Amino acid sequence: TYFNEENIDGRRSQAWFDVLKSGLKNKKVQFFFFDVEGFNRDSLMYENVKQNILSNPNYKTVLLCGNYHNRVKSLNTKIKMGTYIMNDKSLDLKTKTCSININYVGGEMMNSDGNGLQLKKLHNPESQFANAVKFNQCLLFYPQDIDYDYNAILFIRNLTASPSVNLKSTN
Repeated sequence: TYFNEENIDGRRSQAWFDVLKSGLKNKKVQFFFFDVEGFNRDSLMYENVKQNILSNPNYKTVLLCGNYHNRVKSLNTKIKMGTYIMNDKSLDLKTKTCSININYVGGEMMNSDGNGLQLKKLHNPESQFANAVKFNQCLLFYPQDIDYDYNAILFIRNLTASPSVNLKSTN
């Protein structure tokens, strides 16, 4: 299974496993996997997502993906999956899409920056929300006319790293 493979980028974490496991208990939740490897990755992921949306027009679709993929604005000249979705006139999701980026002050996370998955200590005191927001967590939605890479920010003062899945201890 997916979670039996090595956790090379953090997606095979205990937190994601628990989300999927609880979702499987809910008859109203249906999962599909859209990630692909290789050339034109974002374009292919977009095609997979589009096909699922068109096949299930009465469903609400929630995508869990990395922050580069869910951008609603191109990255330099590279069009990302979120941008493809936002600009697809046949889907007409421009006003129905919420692309959330995470902003933090500190904590820890599992991260792969090309040297394998490692625990990374986070320190971001320059976060624009560090002093402006008094809450430990806050979800901010940007107006539609704001030209930003995402249309929402989830501020979490201190992130907590999730360990890799140990299927032997979850059975």
